Amino acid sequence: MSKPEWKDAPEWAEWLAADGSDGYWVWYESEPSWMSGGWWYSYTGEWLMDKRFSAAGYDSEYSLERRP
Repeated sequence: MSKPEWKDAPEWAEWLAADGSDGYWVWYESEPSWMSGGWWYSYTGEWLMDKRFSAAGYDSEYSLERRP
């Protein structure tokens, strides 16, 4: 179980959330929405699944955080 730090974020990323279905952390440019048991991005802006960091053990629904 490891969570990325904001120093690991792409320059454009403003949001970070655990993806429970894939088991990794995802960076988002625009705030994603929680729907149907997962995070959905707004189709405007970038997103990136960061496979360097496992989201195992994190509750996806409560994992969303904004860049400090």
